[in-house]
Amino acid sequence: MQRAQSIAESHGLTLQVVEHRGQGTGWRALARRCAEAQLPLGLQLHRGLLGNPRLSNGGSISMSYTRSLSGVLLGAAGRLIGLDIEHWDRKTRAIQRYCMGDELAWLEHHPNRKQGDVILWSLKEALVKALGTGLRLPKSALAVSVLPQTNGVFVATFPMFPCLRGYTSLDTSRCCAVTIVVDTLG
Repeated sequence: MQRAQSIAESHGLTLQVVEHRGQGTGWRALARRCAEAQLPLGLQLHRGLLGNPRLSNGGSISMSYTRSLSGVLLGAAGRLIGLDIEHWDRKTRAIQRYCMGDELAWLEHHPNRKQGDVILWSLKEALVKALGTGLRLPKSALAVSVLPQTNGVFVATFPMFPCLRGYTSLDTSRCCAVTIVVDTLG
C-alpha cells in the first residue's frame, strides 16, 4: 500500500485503506461502513445524480471495497479522482467485453495473465469512478494505454480523456491491485 499512498500524496490526495474481515453475504455492507468510517469528522457522504458519492463540503471522494479491504480517496473540490482495489483472484470475465484490441494485445504479452486482467479492469473501474459515469460509456471511451512499468507502478493514459492518468501498484502481500486515477490539472 505504500506505493499507492505515495502516488496519492504526490497528487495532493489522501488515501486511507483499512483491512476488515467480511463474513458471508454481508461483507459488502461491512466494507462500505468501514470506508465511510474513514471520512474526516464532520463530513457526510451524499449521492450525486448518477449515484456516485459526493462529500458535504464539495470535496472529491472515491471509494472502493473488497471482501477484505476498504479504501477512501479524498481530494479538493472539483478534482476528478477514482480509486479501485481488486484482488487477483477476482473473476474478470468482463475484461473481454470491455477491452479493445490494443489492450488485449498488451494482456497477451503480460507475464501474468491474471494480474494483467486485474490491472486493466482496475484502471477501467477507477476511470469510470473519476468520471462519475459507471460503465455507461462505450468501450472505445474506456480505452486504456498502459505504459511500461516503473518502480513497481503501472502508469496508464486514457486516449479519450488526456487530462487523466492512472497509476496501478501491485500489493503482493495482499494479492491485490490498487489503482488511482487522477486529473493532471490539479
